[in-house]
Amino acid sequence: LGLMLALALALGSIWGAEYLDTSIHGPRELERRGYSVLGSVPQLLSADRRRRNGDVTSHLITHTDVESSGAEAFRMLRTGLAFANAERPLRAIAVTSPGPSEGKSTVAVNLASVLAQAGSRVLLVDADMRHPMLHTVFKHAKKPGLSDLVVMSGDPAQAIFPTGLGGLFCLPCGTIPPS
Repeated sequence: LGLMLALALALGSIWGAEYLDTSIHGPRELERRGYSVLGSVPQLLSADRRRRNGDVTSHLITHTDVESSGAEAFRMLRTGLAFANAERPLRAIAVTSPGPSEGKSTVAVNLASVLAQAGSRVLLVDADMRHPMLHTVFKHAKKPGLSDLVVMSGDPAQAIFPTGLGGLFCLPCGTIPPS
């Protein structure tokens, strides 16, 4: 009787954990829930390894390693976005995630890069006020930037800089506010 009760409790716990788990575990699960998957980017070099190597420009794999599977994945994502919005071109894309060091900057930089390579004029805005990264990727000062424009109503032309990649411009985060 004790063994049967333990088995029932174990199976009930497993079923309960699966039933209460609302996280997404892959693209198929997204499609089952009615969402479209426009592209998938493979796991790239980790941020810790990049920092140890001191190679900040490794964020720009679409320029440094053009033939890699990661660069091709970003080009496929660009194509997926273009087909998904064929009747009305995109004006803004937000790249976000719930936690730090999940690849937001890497995805944003490379997606902006492949969009610029396709002939679009792209403004990449660094709105991460906790751990800004885009000024480091492009080896530029972070001031003046977005926060300076918002707080002091500055001139956007002074804050936006060309990245050196045709058609791609960047607005760094600016002065990090105290709160």
